[in-house]
Amino acid sequence: MTDIRKKLLLVGSLVTTFVAQTGNVQAAVMTFDNATIPKLSLPYIENGLSLNLIPLTDQDVSDPENKSHIHTEPGSNGGKLIKFGEHLRGGVFQRTDGQPFSLIKWDVEEAQLGYFNAQGQLSQNTLKIVGYKNGTENAEFTLTNNQTGEIVFPDFQNVDKVEFWFTDPGRGIYPLSVHSGYKGLAVKIDNVTFDAPKAVPLPAAAWLFGSALLGGGIMRRKPGTTVNS
Repeated sequence: MTDIRKKLLLVGSLVTTFVAQTGNVQAAVMTFDNATIPKLSLPYIENGLSLNLIPLTDQDVSDPENKSHIHTEPGSNGGKLIKFGEHLRGGVFQRTDGQPFSLIKWDVEEAQLGYFNAQGQLSQNTLKIVGYKNGTENAEFTLTNNQTGEIVFPDFQNVDKVEFWFTDPGRGIYPLSVHSGYKGLAVKIDNVTFDAPKAVPLPAAAWLFGSALLGGGIMRRKPGTTVNS
């Protein structure tokens, strides 16, 4: 085999290896192990994913003093987890680079969604989880009382953000600003697993390296030399 044929095979192998390594989607996990206790310092960023409160708007008049927050506490596995409770007006997951991502799963250690409604009656709340794509609702999941364990999100593919809030009182509303019956709400989650599938271009350095290999081989060929198998 001639030198130039060997170099061609080497360049092909280089490209194939790089594409194989970058084309496979690698899941990342938000473990919250670096989180502050007892309140999560926001925005909380881990492995390229950001967790923050749903932003206040002119319509969000139920949290005028911006009291909403997310609790953090030790988890059963020795790490930390986060707790959504009566102090949550709603939260949002987004990638820090603004790119789409897929929410794969998270672990729910506790889902205590019993509460007293405005009429003082014992009722069951839910945690609504919504994925948005290009500003439009693209996926939805409802977490119910005592629904614990690994929660999988097969429909949350390539979304721009994932928001969540208690169905009662609703998105963007600070529960305790409505009445005190929401005390005791507790959804504790850990290990938010996500990925960011996207095409990754071959770096310029790799193309330059390949071009140098080929160029060097061509430059060394003598005039009139033919390439034989």
